Amino acid sequence: MTKYDNDGPNLEEEQMLEAEARRRGISVRAAKPEAAEPVRRGSGWAPERPLDPPPGVAIMDQMMDAQDAVDRRALAKRLGG
Repeated sequence: MTKYDNDGPNLEEEQMLEAEARRRGISVRAAKPEAAEPVRRGSGWAPERPLDPPPGVAIMDQMMDAQDAVDRRALAKRLGG
């Protein structure tokens, strides 16, 4: 037995098997695949996003403004104003 002895049916055997399958009403060829939409390829770039400050910056700005007002009043009081 050589390494090629068990490679599957030869042409004659394959034709015989196809004829038997047709006789029994079995499809022997794969159906043609339906034409699919062509693949749309992108450029590789991500869509641009507008630059915004990180979340929470607005509330931190308000807290610092409030503290600045407190500090100014304390300084004015200390300087006698």
